[in-house]
Amino acid sequence: MFDIIKTLFSQQQPGLLAEAHSLFVDMLDEAGVILDEGMPHLLSPDMPSDMLTKARAIDKQSNRQEREIRKRLVEYLAFAPTHAPLGLVLMSAAKDAERLIDECRGLLSLSTDITSPIPDSYRQTISERTATIHTLIAQTRKAWADNDRKQALELVEGEKPFLTAIDAVQNHIMDDASLDLRQGVIIIQALLGIKRLRAHLANIASTVIMPLHRIDFAKRKFVEEARREIDAEAGRDLD
Repeated sequence: MFDIIKTLFSQQQPGLLAEAHSLFVDMLDEAGVILDEGMPHLLSPDMPSDMLTKARAIDKQSNRQEREIRKRLVEYLAFAPTHAPLGLVLMSAAKDAERLIDECRGLLSLSTDITSPIPDSYRQTISERTATIHTLIAQTRKAWADNDRKQALELVEGEKPFLTAIDAVQNHIMDDASLDLRQGVIIIQALLGIKRLRAHLANIASTVIMPLHRIDFAKRKFVEEARREIDAEAGRDLD
């Protein structure tokens, strides 16, 4: 699907398309900024208030950016209706990017609900998973920008193992009698937010490897078909 976008850019299409694409990439960068600055303070009552204010400002800005992307794409497609699939792909990706930022802000905001310290072991777990998400944001941005189908496929394939590992942590929390109710709820909320972050990144990566009607749906059958197609392309390149 992303080949459509790559082809259109190579043809030096009007500024509206380039502007929409630039806004989308900016949103991915901003999600990374929120996590990069907030990770040292996750699930800690010492989260700086100015950091929460900045995350809120970025979140509000992302809402405007998503609307601007839609506006530019509608204007562009009014003159190029045959490129409608392109518009749908970018709109879908932009929606995931906006939600990505929303979830990043939500993860930081959990610090305001803490009344008793979260055990260090759980804070470390959240920090490690969040650091992985931060890395994946950069990888997703690069896969999109480079039309790297192999990297995008790995990002989609890696979603389920990541979520399964978090499920195991959630099950442990429910059996941990040392946690009070508020602590348990906050940790679970953080893990659920991280799972949603991972899902949004997989959705964005899927636009690079999936046809329009399959993006956001990482069914095993679809992923296996994409793997066979990409492996076949790699084989042709070696011939």
